Amino acid sequence: MTFTLTPTQPPPMPRCKPRLKQPQFPPWQSFQRVEYCLLATGKVHCHRIIKWEHYYPGTCMNLPTHPLKGQRRALDQQWLAKLHTEGSNALPKSIPEPPPEFELAVSEFNNGQFWECHETLERLWLPEQYPLRLFYHGLIKAAVGLLHLERHNRRGAISKLTDAVYTLAPFCPGTMGIDVHQLRRDIMRRLEIIQEAPTLGRMHLDEPTVQIRRSSGQSC
Repeated sequence: MTFTLTPTQPPPMPRCKPRLKQPQFPPWQSFQRVEYCLLATGKVHCHRIIKWEHYYPGTCMNLPTHPLKGQRRALDQQWLAKLHTEGSNALPKSIPEPPPEFELAVSEFNNGQFWECHETLERLWLPEQYPLRLFYHGLIKAAVGLLHLERHNRRGAISKLTDAVYTLAPFCPGTMGIDVHQLRRDIMRRLEIIQEAPTLGRMHLDEPTVQIRRSSGQSC
């Protein structure tokens, strides 16, 4: 008796999800294209898009003035890249007068009521449009950083205060009557001290004083 062996087909290999290629953006493409690719490719490509915008500052002239749900952080970075590249040219020609709640936030900040200041500024920040919403956001980060410092959270303080220095830079020397230049200098001096100190003591929490002062017209 003989047997005939019939070759069988191997089971099909599972199809792997193809890797997304890094998108290439010529300088003439609009922000809508950038936004689509950002959503399609995720966070890794988001950083590449930000770098691309940095080298092609004129391509995102029509950046949205208010973020959609889930896009705030990416759009913040796009606007910051634009502001750091184009400087005052990316700011509105006329800055509106600060709302009454802004004076309350400044008073709370200078009195060390950083949590209350954060809450007050957040009510102004949420409905505000770019690029001025980043000014409010920079002040929020400064207040939160100092709150972390009060709570002896060294890592959180350094992170938020560093972010505040970077976010507020495009609004120098002053915005809405605030001396942004001096505020950034105060924050940077505080950062130097807490980064060099082996442990956080009372001195590192109080000195040098970080206050929001009236604009003096200096340059950053």
